[in-house]
Amino acid sequence: MKNVLILFGCASHRQGPRAIAQAHELGLETILIDTPENLNNLAIKAPQQIPVYPIASKQYEDCLPLLEEICARFPVIGIYTFEEYSVETCARLCEKFGFANNTTAAVQQIRNKYLCRQMLARQGLPQPLSCLFSNLAQAEHFLHAHPAEDWILKPVDASGSQGVSRIRNSARQDLHTAYACLTEPQQQSFIIEQFIEGTEFSLEGFSITAKPFSRA
Repeated sequence: MKNVLILFGCASHRQGPRAIAQAHELGLETILIDTPENLNNLAIKAPQQIPVYPIASKQYEDCLPLLEEICARFPVIGIYTFEEYSVETCARLCEKFGFANNTTAAVQQIRNKYLCRQMLARQGLPQPLSCLFSNLAQAEHFLHAHPAEDWILKPVDASGSQGVSRIRNSARQDLHTAYACLTEPQQQSFIIEQFIEGTEFSLEGFSITAKPFSRA
């Protein structure tokens, strides 16, 4: 049997088929692991003829028994994900089974926007004023101390623009509206940072054999 690559949390009907095809081009078999809802969505929109395994949760402790079973049955050489909410679990699983991976500590630092900004600041990159909060009262006190300014409120570890809101002129009503848009866990860990006017730039980075590359 060919070596196997596990695609964890990759049942996206857009990116999933591309990841599967690229793995097959490299001579690898693939196994897809995701939630029943995501697997069903992929089966409807872009069916793939590969083994699939449903998981109720993408939390490390919940999916570890299944991964142990699969790795014992098949010649698995790696676990891969492109889905942001799966990267920490994927990193921990790779560490558990000795596969190449980004370290869990590095993933946690990148996923946590507050920790990431602190790391960038230590490297000399200018950062907007940013504070971490665990409740609404703390945020109200902060805005009261910084009147007539615009701010961005965002969850500390969400994906894309989920839960991101603008607070204009430190308005209390804007804060309450933004806070209400957060999920309950997000309301216990969110940041408010200075709104910056100007042109937006995106810099993507990756590394090959520890050599960094970037693309603007």
